[in-house]
Amino acid sequence: MVAAPVAAAAIASNGTTAPHGAGRFCLITRRATFCASHRYWLPELSAADNEARFGRCSGSPGHGHNYELVVTMAGPLDANGMVLNLSEVKHHIRRQVTEPLDFSFLNTTWPQLASKLPCTEWLCHCIWQR
Repeated sequence: MVAAPVAAAAIASNGTTAPHGAGRFCLITRRATFCASHRYWLPELSAADNEARFGRCSGSPGHGHNYELVVTMAGPLDANGMVLNLSEVKHHIRRQVTEPLDFSFLNTTWPQLASKLPCTEWLCHCIWQR
């Protein structure tokens, strides 16, 4: 977790800094990792065309990667000095992303990934939707 302040602390009407930095704008970043495999294969193409387009990435049964998900949230600090509850964010990332994807075959894990090429860009889009 990294917190990076990006604006000056809020100043109360009496000229003093607000308690716990309330009102100050911060970025909060959480990182999570997972391992998954995939195969670049478009069923509408022949085996030769898939091989020509995707090379070794089209080979069966696929290949794996170690992924790192970096999620950054932004907002003002509340009266307690928090942008949001990081434990809730951690649990949401675990439930929605790392648990279903860790040690999975991406082509069949989520319906959105089964219908498209499971490239990094599409994987990011699918994660963003969750």
